[in-house]
Amino acid sequence: MPDANTVISVWSSAQRAAHLSEVQADTWDLVVIGGGITGAGVLREAARLNLRVLLIEANDLAYGSSSRTSKWVHGGLRYMAQGQFMLTAQAVYERQRMLKEAPGLVEPFPFTMPHYKGSSLKWQLRAGLVVYDLIGRTWNHRHDSAASTRKKVPGLQKKGLLGSSTYVDSWTDDARLVLRVLKEATQDGANVLLQTEVKSLNKHENGQWELSCCDVLTGDHIQLRAMNVINATGAWSDRLRAEVGGQQNMRPLRGSHFLIPSERLNVPHAIAARHPHDGRWVYVYPWMGRTVIGTTDVDHQIDLLHEPSMTDAEQKYLFDFVGHLFPSVHLSTTDIISSFSGVRPTIMKRAGDPSSSSREHAIWCEGGLVSVAGGKLTTFRDMARNALRRLSKIDPRFKPKRGRPPVFRTPDPPKHLDASLSRRLAGRFGSELTAFLDEERHRLFEIEGGCVTEGELFWAFKNEAVHHIEDAMLRRTRLGLLLVDRGKGWLSSNKNELLTILGWSDERWETSMQSYLMKVETTYGKALKNPNSSH
Repeated sequence: MPDANTVISVWSSAQRAAHLSEVQADTWDLVVIGGGITGAGVLREAARLNLRVLLIEANDLAYGSSSRTSKWVHGGLRYMAQGQFMLTAQAVYERQRMLKEAPGLVEPFPFTMPHYKGSSLKWQLRAGLVVYDLIGRTWNHRHDSAASTRKKVPGLQKKGLLGSSTYVDSWTDDARLVLRVLKEATQDGANVLLQTEVKSLNKHENGQWELSCCDVLTGDHIQLRAMNVINATGAWSDRLRAEVGGQQNMRPLRGSHFLIPSERLNVPHAIAARHPHDGRWVYVYPWMGRTVIGTTDVDHQIDLLHEPSMTDAEQKYLFDFVGHLFPSVHLSTTDIISSFSGVRPTIMKRAGDPSSSSREHAIWCEGGLVSVAGGKLTTFRDMARNALRRLSKIDPRFKPKRGRPPVFRTPDPPKHLDASLSRRLAGRFGSELTAFLDEERHRLFEIEGGCVTEGELFWAFKNEAVHHIEDAMLRRTRLGLLLVDRGKGWLSSNKNELLTILGWSDERWETSMQSYLMKVETTYGKALKNPNSSH
């Protein structure tokens, strides 16, 4: 097992060719397909079993839904209202565990819910929040008068306001959470290979799987062998399941958010209220120096091969919500810095209101292929352990160990730094914190307006499997969402040093740069008209 302070070679893009040769030479005990939070969780739990395990991902880690969530680690108060008490209890337990194991990466985050005349919400919440806190063995809720609420949340709709209730859940950087979980797995001997797309699956009579893959970066053919395969591709799960005769079970739902400057709408923490049109819960909350408004919940009727983006209908829906809740704030498209849209991997049970669809996960075993999908960011560990239990019926070696060992190694935050920076860096880098500080100590100053230090961005390009500029700007850091210029100025100023780090030619740099800038304007920018979307 590598030393805890080692920077694992699989995360260096410069060593990918050598790593590819090693990966193809082995027969793996398990290949996990999918580099989101579900696949990362499966790999983390499987790595504890001292078996040869590999995760492959067609794009980048957290490329899909797992970098486009609302960024919350939460119990799901509204799921309790739908009678999903077990899901809520599991999520609250996992929330409390992550708060303890990963401070700086998972942090407490208050939510305020205003009450208005004509709604029974006030009394429902009073009862619900008591139960919610009892499940979490905390007492973190309070109720405020109308006057106190207006003072706490300036600009809130005054007409009919009775007061508010506030409770505490948690916040995370979802993409960094995925990276931390994957790095914990590699510290225990697991392997990761990004930019590797599975083209076909074939199970031989001897029980061994053959995976025919494509190296997305070069177009080269990659052949992998494995004794077992787990499909953790989320909303994309049905494609692989179809190869072994599985039925279509996914109902892809799109959730969109947009970011505006905090000075346009400054809120102290998350504000949650029902949308005036359909009664859905929508949120306004601060995130990395910006204000986020979201989320929508609509059937995603566009081919999953295309990245999702916010439509004009969704944008208007969120504008209408802000106008209703904060009548003095008149937003327009010029206020939008960026947007992001993710496709939720919900399980198809019945038609109807997307928001009423269950967020519980499902596991299928078809032709020896175990697939896991659905669920919540918060409950990734339970999903992973359940998937391995199902696999253990085929291969007993994969029965999860008893107890609930920690997911994260928790480093001691450095005492010589500002306390908030120290805590944040410890959360982002975990056991690599010492190596990060040794290498980037002289760059711990914030990139202007980005809530990210220059050292973090350089470290990402050096040590976090950056194959495209967007990997560093949209997922290792979130500068592509936070900065008006998408970080173009910083990238241009540091181009020569970054070329040396990456070993790229000028031509590859320019191609990657143009691809990144086009993507942030079309996929992560203001709304695009789409006839297949509605609200």
